[in-house]
Amino acid sequence: MQELQHSEGKKVCDCVSSLIRGEEGASCSRGTTSISCRATLTLEVGGEVALGSVRLKVEEVKEEPPPDFSGPVLCETMSPVVVSTGIRKGAKLHKRFLPPEDPAFWYIAEQNLRRKAAALNLDLPAGATVRFERVGDWRSRLVEVQGLKVRGYEGRFVAEGNWRLLLLAYEAGLGERNSQGFGMFRIVSGYSR
Repeated sequence: MQELQHSEGKKVCDCVSSLIRGEEGASCSRGTTSISCRATLTLEVGGEVALGSVRLKVEEVKEEPPPDFSGPVLCETMSPVVVSTGIRKGAKLHKRFLPPEDPAFWYIAEQNLRRKAAALNLDLPAGATVRFERVGDWRSRLVEVQGLKVRGYEGRFVAEGNWRLLLLAYEAGLGERNSQGFGMFRIVSGYSR
């Protein structure tokens, strides 16, 4: 497998980690952020995207600027957020999917986010915190993934706190099973407290 590098010669995964850690010069010489640099390089190597059985030629890649996390932001899920805990029944451990009204939902989601930050060696200031607050009613979704039933929830929430942790949640996803498309959210414009 060919190791991808951007125009400054850094490995792509180093570039991604550098951006999220907020290191000086974390964007590549194209002027894009590391995440989009990674996606652009992937597309430049192949030049095509498969959407189901349809192959599409990529003509242009545009980057959406990262959101401003300097204050509270109203967010809306684009895919269900999955948060679970284990319940022991006899000798077996069963997964229990938590709804957002459960007090443990946001705590476990934050702990999951902190594990992602640790895996990326994010340099967080002492006492860096994030806070999530559910807004309105959320809709439950039961999805089958690789033969397993997964329950996630969709709705709106307010996020505030350390911008690096919030950027990580925005770019990697909130909750579990992000590599399967769960936990994506967007920022709803025009929000103020």
